[in-house]
Amino acid sequence: MQILVILNFIFYLADIQTVKDTLGIIFILAMFAVFMYFKISEDLKQAEEESKREEERRRFFKNNKQIAYDLFNQNNYFKQMPDKLKWQFVLRIMLFIESKEFVVKKMDPITFEQKAKIAFPAIQLTLGLENFTFDHFKKIILYPTKYRSINQNVYYEGEVNTKGAIVLSLENFEKGYNDYHDGINLGLHEMAHALRFNSFFRKYDNSKLNEQFVKFRLETNDEYIGLKTKISSIFRTYAQSNYEEFFAVCIENFFERPLELKAEFPQLFD
Repeated sequence: MQILVILNFIFYLADIQTVKDTLGIIFILAMFAVFMYFKISEDLKQAEEESKREEERRRFFKNNKQIAYDLFNQNNYFKQMPDKLKWQFVLRIMLFIESKEFVVKKMDPITFEQKAKIAFPAIQLTLGLENFTFDHFKKIILYPTKYRSINQNVYYEGEVNTKGAIVLSLENFEKGYNDYHDGINLGLHEMAHALRFNSFFRKYDNSKLNEQFVKFRLETNDEYIGLKTKISSIFRTYAQSNYEEFFAVCIENFFERPLELKAEFPQLFD
C-alpha cells in the first residue's frame, strides 16, 4: 500500500502525458529506485537494531541467571523450593527486571544483585499468578535513605505512585530484606500496594485477583476493626492507618512470621 501511494505521487510529479516519453519513464524508475533504497535501508537498520537488542537480552539472561540463583540460595524462603521452582522463580526475576526502568536519585547506579533483590518480593507475591511484572508500574525510583515528599514536608521510606512508579529507600529496603523475622519488610510492603493497585486496571486482566481482594476485605474486616482495641498484637500500629496499610502489613507478616500470624489471626492466615 505504501509503495502504491509513492508511485501515484511520482506519476503526479512526472505528469501523465510525459510518461510515454523515455525521459519520463527514466524519471519514474529513478524516483522509485530512490524510494526503494531508503525503504530497504530503513528496514535493514531496524532489523539490525532488533538483532542487537535480542543479543543483549540473551547475554543478560546468560550472564545473570546463575548470579541470581546463587544470591537467592542464601534466602531461607528460596532455599526451601524444589530446584525446578527455583529456576522458574529466577526466570521471573529476570523478566521483571527487564520490564522496569530503575531510576536512582542522589546515588550511584545500582548493581544487578540489587535489582534482583528488589524484584524478589514482587515475585514472592505473584508466584502463582500469570501476570507477575506489575505492568502498570514502569519505573522503580530509588533513594539512598528516607526521602522527603514533594507535596508534604514528610520523610518516606517508600511509596507506590499510581501514575506508574514504585519508590523505595534503598537503606530501608536492604534492612527489611536482610532481617526476615521482624515482620517489617519494605519490599514486601510496597510490592503488596503495587499488586493491589495494578489489579485496578482492567487492561491487565486481573478480575480474579480483584475478586480475591474483595473476599479478603469482607472476611477480615472484623480483624481490622479489632486491632484498634487490642492491647498487643504482632502487627505494628501502622496497620491501623487504613485498610490498604492493614493489607500490606498482613503480607509482611504472612511471609516473615507465619506461625505467629496463624496463632493470633487464623482467619487472616487461611
